[in-house]
Amino acid sequence: MRRHRMAQSGEKVLVAVSGGADSVALLDILSRLQEELHIRLHVAHLNHGLRGSDSDEDARFVEALCSDLGMPFTAGRKDVRAFVREQGFSLEEGARIVRYRFLKDVAEQVGAARIATGHTADDQAETVLFRLLRGSGVKGLGGMHPVREERFIRPLLAVRRWEVEQYLTGRKLAFRCDRSNEDPAFTRNRIRRELLPLLRDRFNPNIVRTLVRAAAILRDEDDFAERETALALDRIAKKREKRKIVLDLPSFLEYHRALRRRLIRRICGELAQSPGFEETERIMRLASGQGGMLRAASGIRVQRAGDALLFKLGETPAFRVAVPIEGGIALPELEARLITSVFPRASSEESSWRSDATCAFFDRDTLAGRLIVRNREPGDRIQPFGMKGHKKVKDLLMDRKIPRILRDEVPVLCDAEKIIWVIGMATHEACRVTSRTERVLKVLKREA
Repeated sequence: MRRHRMAQSGEKVLVAVSGGADSVALLDILSRLQEELHIRLHVAHLNHGLRGSDSDEDARFVEALCSDLGMPFTAGRKDVRAFVREQGFSLEEGARIVRYRFLKDVAEQVGAARIATGHTADDQAETVLFRLLRGSGVKGLGGMHPVREERFIRPLLAVRRWEVEQYLTGRKLAFRCDRSNEDPAFTRNRIRRELLPLLRDRFNPNIVRTLVRAAAILRDEDDFAERETALALDRIAKKREKRKIVLDLPSFLEYHRALRRRLIRRICGELAQSPGFEETERIMRLASGQGGMLRAASGIRVQRAGDALLFKLGETPAFRVAVPIEGGIALPELEARLITSVFPRASSEESSWRSDATCAFFDRDTLAGRLIVRNREPGDRIQPFGMKGHKKVKDLLMDRKIPRILRDEVPVLCDAEKIIWVIGMATHEACRVTSRTERVLKVLKREA
């Protein structure tokens, strides 16, 4: 525990105890070490409702064990079968999700900074094989981490299952046996009872230690690669917002294929969730092609446009906000603000009042009614500065080569009659500041 800094002095640790051998040993060990480690313990047990009276007996066993140890105890019961029916998970995966949610909830309730589980080296070997059979990459084959999310800790991860059983025998500690661990319908049980013994007897008598060592090496490799990925993303990200990340495409394509995959997974993970292998490969092909756009399962849209590779989560929410003539408003949908002010026109040349991407000037007395800022809508038109005729806003954005997935976030500022500013693109010719202008409206767009 000290090596991996699993718990700090004074922290409360929630111990997950099913009643099985591993968790009973974990609880006994931690209870004997709590004074030395300066930690406080609380026990949590979840009845999954999967084994009828056996599950109830497990709960009573753990409660009695905690009573004997004078340990505070929280029990819960969840209908896992109903959860997997509703959510479409396998029974194994659904039980794991429900269990970890329960543990997090109890930890919050009792103020526990850490959650300890009884996974052993044998569990680690089974996990590595399980993920290998599913086609996992380096991250998955690294298995379970001794510390996850700076919260979940696995103090027995380097300990063999037979060592746990020896410890329990030496301490004369009883434990419960889960008969579902013998059910060959579960893949992990077949790995434990069939595949691992075959590998041990026919190929490598030290297969568990070999797999545990390989997982540790792969975790270190993955940690190094993730650090390099973070540095690469910092170097090539042209824009990095809550719902949008834009990469410099030529720089992205210079990286090794393996690093490009990691960049894609990291970006999608920041915006929503990391894609699987097939979806990652689709994005890789898009980036290496000549344009186009795709939509990932998580709602992220990806587009190659010129020298940029864009990732954006969802559509820009619809908004329509009144803009004060003098003051400021927030545009949370765009992570921006508009700031307005009115002042007399100075005696400077007309060219001093030319607008740019973030600042626009208007003849205040040419504006009709109140101002609003909103999303672009079908059919929107504007007479751009310096032009005699009107132009569709859609065509304006296409002419400016604004990528398709970014067009919905270009707002328009309107008065009661017309669009006066396609923000960042064009102002209305009729509202320009001239030598006859008496009052000037200045509008600034700033990042929030």
